Amino acid sequence: MSIAGVCTGSFALVEAKLMSGRKCCVSWYHFPDLIERYGDIIPVADQLFVEDDKFITCAGGLAALDLGAWMVERHLGPGRAQKSLHIMVTDTARPAAGAQPQPPSVGTVDDPRVRRAMLQIEQNLSTPQKVDDIAHGVGLSKRQLERIFRKVVGKSIQEFSRDLRVFYGLWLLANSDKTITTVATESGFSDISHFNRLFRATFGCAPSTLRREGPDAMKLTIHRWQAAQSKTLSDMHMGRPNIADVSIALARPPVPGIDLETLGFLQRERRPYF
Repeated sequence: MSIAGVCTGSFALVEAKLMSGRKCCVSWYHFPDLIERYGDIIPVADQLFVEDDKFITCAGGLAALDLGAWMVERHLGPGRAQKSLHIMVTDTARPAAGAQPQPPSVGTVDDPRVRRAMLQIEQNLSTPQKVDDIAHGVGLSKRQLERIFRKVVGKSIQEFSRDLRVFYGLWLLANSDKTITTVATESGFSDISHFNRLFRATFGCAPSTLRREGPDAMKLTIHRWQAAQSKTLSDMHMGRPNIADVSIALARPPVPGIDLETLGFLQRERRPYF
């Protein structure tokens, strides 16, 4: 018999002393809490669900549907699993190792107000919130939050949101067959032209071009961006990078020996694109 913990149910299994030395899957929203509270488990947040012996843990949300379909198929066969998916008004289930979208920088920020602001931005990618609303949600004035956010993150709330949304667009391109228009909309851009302009400015080519060139080109693009930003930050002695400098640096080959854990939003990017 197996025991499954879904979303924060994973914490219940840990509290019951059942997960010592085992893999435990949680959402990236709960990942920092998991590693802070428990040192005897193997945390997993780059998959949808994980089976370790008789214990199954799941990130929660829509991943619970994927887990359910997997369990039905295991015990009752693929036909019953497909029927159950149709009842849920969907036709496909993702595998356990499917990519779990995640907030890239939250786990590296100590200030709880900034962390909450980051999570609000992440949770509203398709419909970006106004800074006033984000500030109200974390109990600060707009001016206070803007000052603290820039001090901690190194860029404005709008810049952070823009970077997060364009990289989310890249993630959607890599992990779905959605149209460019749909990707733009789900990434919170008002029109495809705006998304295309920012994508080209960030990655040096149009989203349609990068998708056509395939996963290897996408991987190289991510690596070059990270290396370029690292070099720019180093050259500017940890100052705020100029987007023009970074865009020019994209034309350079990847820089060996760069520590991608230094300052900067994209150094901390941990979204599993492939």
